[in-house]
Amino acid sequence: MQCSACNEANDDSAAYCEACGTPLNEAAKHTVSDPSGTGDAAKAVDPLVECPGCHAGPGCIDPDGHCTSCGTKRKAAPRDHFFQALSARVAGVCDIGMKYRENQDYMGLAEKDGILSLVVCDGVSNSQNPMKGSKAASELARDMLLAGAGRSDLDVLYNEVVVACQEAICKVPFDKDAVGKDGKPVMPAQATFVAALVNGRRVTIGWVGDSRAYWISDTGCQQLTVDHSWLNWAVSEGGMQLAEAEKDERAHAIIRSLGATEDGTNPGIDPPDIRTLNVSGKGTLVVCSDGLWNYLKDEEHLRSLVSKFSQAGKVDALTVARKLVTFAREAGGHDNITAVVAYLQ
Repeated sequence: MQCSACNEANDDSAAYCEACGTPLNEAAKHTVSDPSGTGDAAKAVDPLVECPGCHAGPGCIDPDGHCTSCGTKRKAAPRDHFFQALSARVAGVCDIGMKYRENQDYMGLAEKDGILSLVVCDGVSNSQNPMKGSKAASELARDMLLAGAGRSDLDVLYNEVVVACQEAICKVPFDKDAVGKDGKPVMPAQATFVAALVNGRRVTIGWVGDSRAYWISDTGCQQLTVDHSWLNWAVSEGGMQLAEAEKDERAHAIIRSLGATEDGTNPGIDPPDIRTLNVSGKGTLVVCSDGLWNYLKDEEHLRSLVSKFSQAGKVDALTVARKLVTFAREAGGHDNITAVVAYLQ
């Protein structure tokens, strides 16, 4: 008897597949689905034991937690929700959200001698392998920025970082023949990029795409980045009024990102936008993906949330980051969510 889940050959008398544990007959399926014999199978099904989609057994779960037979999500993968705390004052949380099958966001945080390198990359969902692309770019940028933090030419450093990230993401495997539901080719891995390099009172931000950085102080909240979006292009270059552009279905589409062309070649990349802020007092730096900021009404909304969650800095940064992610999940969680919080003195 051949297992329908993993195709392993089994003895005809076997009730369960020896390779993956999938039930091979109706009696076995009933036993796994309703071990108590109460008839209340819906409550009894454990997705780690039996796939609720196709009845595949415990051996049919891939590293990302999906059923290898039908693709049903059976357990949380490590990438679904992870966090990093450099200290009580600097931390980040990256979460799958409520709607996606995988977490395509990634973050890279590092500290050395008081210098911070904070990177967030958001894999573009309609590209191939966005998880690998965002991870490769985040980790490389984190390390390169920290290594070059003492340089005086930070604009050149950021350009070198983005060029290196572009080269790295262009090496992510892809299928040249892949097509989407619309019949159009699916692009190789693409990702947005935002990074903050904090050295003393100098905060330098570089970005490509629509992941953002905010500075929150006693005087208010300031968005430090400007999205590379169709909306902003239409208003600044296309001559459209903001109200008109906001109604267009392309409003939130990004016009810049890391990633290869359709055939996998590296087209090169323009320098990132860069902004340096010399902070004069204490405040909070927030670096995030659009999975968070899409649920903010404005900058003041973020300031009020951080003020509420942090209790004037009395609550650690990891807790604040977690609460920001929870806020986005409870608001709908339609995208992956990343929030990095750094209290600066």
